[in-house]
Amino acid sequence: MGAALCAIFGGSVGCSVNPPTERSFAVPKDTAFRTAEVALTGWQLRVRNPEAGRLRTYWLEAPSERAQGLLIRGHFVQRTRVTVDCREAPAGGSVVAVRARREERPPAGSRAYRWTTAPRPYELEKEILDSIGVALTRTEASDEASAAEAPTSRSESAPATPDGNRTP
Repeated sequence: MGAALCAIFGGSVGCSVNPPTERSFAVPKDTAFRTAEVALTGWQLRVRNPEAGRLRTYWLEAPSERAQGLLIRGHFVQRTRVTVDCREAPAGGSVVAVRARREERPPAGSRAYRWTTAPRPYELEKEILDSIGVALTRTEASDEASAAEAPTSRSESAPATPDGNRTP
């Protein structure tokens, strides 16, 4: 029923057509935090709190693709800030959530002195979450491989003699 309403009304009935911006991983929270920190390379960090699992960047300003108009030349200025939260999952592992906020202001006029909220940059959130996911998936795979290669008994970890037998 809900999917039918979303299709009929185009997602305006409380249906979310945006990608999820949080994901669960089978790694500890501190590993997820360090990986998120690496994923934000190139952004200046304003808040770095490993205990709370929170990273927040400074605002990054850039010219927008949106133009002012025909009479007043110039482009809007936009700024973006990213927040990454890492928390422990109830079933073990960790949950990583990425939230980005974008604001813009025109180049001239009375609105040029205040920032207004722009549409949320889901593509940026997805890009950061995907880079964290790729790194953490590699970490999960290497952890599983090292656990499979670990010796299970003392006789397996004993050094081999020159004739190939293991010493007890």
